[in-house]
Amino acid sequence: MFKKLSDVSFIKFSSTFKKSQEFLVAGEDSTVLEFDVNRSEINSIPESGNAPQFFYVTSDGVEHKGCESFDRDTGTCINQTRTNDRCSCRKTGRCVYRISYTLSARQYVNNATVYLLWPGEADLRSANFILPEIRKLR
Repeated sequence: MFKKLSDVSFIKFSSTFKKSQEFLVAGEDSTVLEFDVNRSEINSIPESGNAPQFFYVTSDGVEHKGCESFDRDTGTCINQTRTNDRCSCRKTGRCVYRISYTLSARQYVNNATVYLLWPGEADLRSANFILPEIRKLR
């Protein structure tokens, strides 16, 4: 089964800005990227071993793999928390899963690019989302 752009819908890209409206504070703020994913395509994950995956590219050009919202072996919706990021997945309708990626504001991700990639015969990639400036408060 081939994935189409209509199988993944962008929902939101937002940042917390707890202390300022101009920049994120390292260690305090975070950014969230959310998408809705068509359930029929999720059923093909165990066959292909390919699941939607969040990535971010730091200003030095290094690509980093983020956490995952689906188990590659079973296609099951999962929640995953790591040191600097968190992925969540929940069923929002009969045929839709909402996946989100929360990236903690850290100095090394200042002005990083974040995107969703779903590899396959025809890769499906979201637009790039640029993180706001991140500062460390003294």
